[in-house]
Amino acid sequence: MNKKKLILIVLCICTLLFTFNVRAEEDIFDTVSDNNEVVDSESSEEFDVEPTEEVVGQYKIIIEDDADLLTDEQEKELLKDMRPLSEYGNIAFKSISTNNTSTNDFARTYYHDMFGHGVSNGSLFLIDMDNREIYIFSDGNNYKIINNSKAYLITDNIYKMASAGDYYGCASEAYAEMYTLLAGGKIMEPMRHISNGVLAIVISFFTTFLIVLSSSRIKKANNSEIIKNCDVAFNANNIVGTKTGTHRVYSPVSESSGGSSGGGGGGGGSSGGGGGHSF
Repeated sequence: MNKKKLILIVLCICTLLFTFNVRAEEDIFDTVSDNNEVVDSESSEEFDVEPTEEVVGQYKIIIEDDADLLTDEQEKELLKDMRPLSEYGNIAFKSISTNNTSTNDFARTYYHDMFGHGVSNGSLFLIDMDNREIYIFSDGNNYKIINNSKAYLITDNIYKMASAGDYYGCASEAYAEMYTLLAGGKIMEPMRHISNGVLAIVISFFTTFLIVLSSSRIKKANNSEIIKNCDVAFNANNIVGTKTGTHRVYSPVSESSGGSSGGGGGGGGSSGGGGGHSF
């Protein structure tokens, strides 16, 4: 088969597989969005809303919807969704319409203000309408399970619901996936699977390309063949050497006592972490 045709066929197959994977991801998220009620919130003004607070055992459940994204009925339903997580630590929902700092900084500060500045088990789901970002922050034992990568994964799975204005569905799914992880289960990872698929396609394409390229490449001559087929002649007349300096060489080479130091932990006793996604 003609080599150009072979490369063209490989490229066509890669394009078709990539399109199929992207469409599959969209179908997954659209199905999740269609199964949740869409709530349209046009308000950008932050209201002074009394937080809903409940104590379960040694941990608290807090709902503070300052951006007024949820109806009263949705707050009651969300409270039910959050209760199972109180088995593992404090759990909070917070929405804001104005934010003078980053979503990450706000989530960290708010969590520690609510549940203490030491290491305290728990998680926060934040909807930042100012920066248009959803964010999960965890601390203590919760952070060992819902770490930065898992927080990014969950928010990757649900951000489209926030984009569609389904804030209750977005928060409810966030808590459901957080509970699954805390209970030792696994959650959907469509973006990772798609990335792995695309990577496999790219690797297979370049492998095929290199095979075709190597089979059509002219063999490189070695040094002996080059010298054998070269007619080389040179003359050296009146060669003069001049001393330019002297330096010492140590063996083994001595190492300086300086060197760069590795990064340490942050100060101030701040703990925990998380991740988010714009919407």
